[in-house]
Amino acid sequence: MEAIHIGTQNCTNEIRERLDFELRFLEEEGIKVRIDEDIKGNITFFDCNIPEGDALFQISSPWVHRSTREVVIHYIANALADIIIGNLEQFFVAKIIEANFAHFDAKDRENILGKALIHLNNFSPNGGIHYLPQIERKDRILTRILSYLKSNDELIIEGFIRFRLKDYFQELELAVEQAIEDFMMEKEYKEFIRLLKYFVDIQEPKVDRVNIVLRDQGVFRLLDKDGQIIDNEYLEGIIFQMVESDIDYEDLLISALITIAPARIVVHFSKEHPVVETLNSIFESRVIICPGCNLCKGGTNIKE
Repeated sequence: MEAIHIGTQNCTNEIRERLDFELRFLEEEGIKVRIDEDIKGNITFFDCNIPEGDALFQISSPWVHRSTREVVIHYIANALADIIIGNLEQFFVAKIIEANFAHFDAKDRENILGKALIHLNNFSPNGGIHYLPQIERKDRILTRILSYLKSNDELIIEGFIRFRLKDYFQELELAVEQAIEDFMMEKEYKEFIRLLKYFVDIQEPKVDRVNIVLRDQGVFRLLDKDGQIIDNEYLEGIIFQMVESDIDYEDLLISALITIAPARIVVHFSKEHPVVETLNSIFESRVIICPGCNLCKGGTNIKE
């Protein structure tokens, strides 16, 4: 009776449970694979003892005859591919971060890990997962494992990833690089917001209330409590830029609001607009979302 030997340093329980799950289906088909465990140093080996003979196996339609070894290898490879994607992927991403960015504290490394997994798995904004990237990665890994086990009877899963799946490992490293870029940009943004908030906090409000209306082509208008466009010594040329230039309107809006330091800011458009999050970060409780008025409906009473 020949055997396939699967070794691991980090996923003993996962491999034990997954092999038991996969090979249970074979047992129902009359193929009994006995699994023995053996520990050598820091590696646990699962010895999958394969009975001799042929089997009828549906690798693809139609059903075809395969050796029992081929059938068992297919089930083992499927189990290992699932473990790599479901368990070791996050483990190796964390190890890459730890090895290259040990100067970040634990909380920051955890943040980077989450961002790297988002890049790998294309998490959607509402928290869901697009499974296509995972399925594609699993198919590539499954093919490599099947090819390897056709001519080898021992596979140590961590070493296989490092030396036989180098392109996959590089994919994990790229995800970490992208996560670091995101993290640094986010950190710089937070520092920038903190600085702007400081400027706002040290100023005395120059006006009591500012209404913000969103017009065509993303142009913001700042109106006073009477619905008139604000244009005074505090703004100088900012309002003109907001109306006439191609400069980022959101940046100009923030600049104008910091300049006039209003006591209250009333937003007359959807709270889902990206600029609202920035306003809340800088001005906090000063920001009010209007529940609905003429200004919200298009600014019909703006006095030009």
